[in-house]
Amino acid sequence: MVDVGTVIEVGDGIARIQGLAGAKYGELLQFPGDVMGIALNLEEDSVAAIIVDDYSAIKEGAEVRSTGRIAQVPVGQALIGRVCRYPRTSFGWKRTYKKPPVPGLSRESPPNVTQRAPVNTPVQTGIKSH
Repeated sequence: MVDVGTVIEVGDGIARIQGLAGAKYGELLQFPGDVMGIALNLEEDSVAAIIVDDYSAIKEGAEVRSTGRIAQVPVGQALIGRVCRYPRTSFGWKRTYKKPPVPGLSRESPPNVTQRAPVNTPVQTGIKSH
């Protein structure tokens, strides 16, 4: 089963969608014309998503499908020294390089704040405030 919603408002690369009750934060959403977006603001009656492709063809009433996949960024030795074109390569759709990244290596999100080492070194900016 696929969770389907309807665009109720679109502008400036943001779409508000009604009907995606099962959407998760950071989930990839598919708009018409193979345009992809990421669910960011989950409310009771709507979902706001940032559109990572050209959004000019998306209109009110367009159908949006939930993919069930959380946005991921590929990582690994195969990406070192390579240029990835924004936005699709960051999610692994189009590849502009000959050797793909090592399968299974990806980051969904940075480590939780509690998992990171504490900041113990001040940053010297050279700016003095009064």
